[in-house]
Amino acid sequence: MANNLKSLDAFQVLRSVYDVDKNCLRVCVVEGTTGGGGGFEVIISHTDDSIRLGDGSQLVTATLDGGKVGIDAYIINEVNVRDLDYTRDNLSIKDSAGDELAINADGSINVAFTPNLSNSGLQKYAEITSIATATETTIVSHTAVGGRRTFIQKAFASGDNIAKYRVKVNGTTIDMKRTMFGGNLNADFDFNGEINPGLEVFSGDVVIITVRHERSSTADFNGKIQYIEVV
Repeated sequence: MANNLKSLDAFQVLRSVYDVDKNCLRVCVVEGTTGGGGGFEVIISHTDDSIRLGDGSQLVTATLDGGKVGIDAYIINEVNVRDLDYTRDNLSIKDSAGDELAINADGSINVAFTPNLSNSGLQKYAEITSIATATETTIVSHTAVGGRRTFIQKAFASGDNIAKYRVKVNGTTIDMKRTMFGGNLNADFDFNGEINPGLEVFSGDVVIITVRHERSSTADFNGKIQYIEVV
């Protein structure tokens, strides 16, 4: 390379590299060594150096979380999550306490029904007397009210003679029991299951317990309908 400054003195060299417009000296890096060769090297260390990124007005920031440094960012464009693959992707649902929704092997989930009971342990009780033979007679009835869900849980009936008892909803028999000679003269009906709060009836539905006996003498009977109402 031609050395055009070799024949100039120091003041002439300074004048030749001086930039009047920028008020500075024009320089260039030839190899960045002390003369022994080996090239020019720039090493940036995270402990000694810092490089800030930005768009000219705002800088990119970072936050330390759990020993890791993460870039503070938010998603501007829509993210398409419609093509999730269960073999690679996993979504979990948790409540505020960190309890995770469990999925059974067949894909179903277990549900516990916890009703908000406004009236629990309600019942209708009645007695009838001097019931003639071979005459089906209503002992007690209940009509479901509007604005709440009604569940029939149990029904009970008893009398002086052996008899046939029926539980009916809107005139349709949903269960029947008989009392026999030498046995208990009480009949119990249980509609409360392990996974439901009872037999649901709806606004205006009429639930009754009826009795019919075949003895020649008249007899007295009593009955009770037990239910709950849910808001």
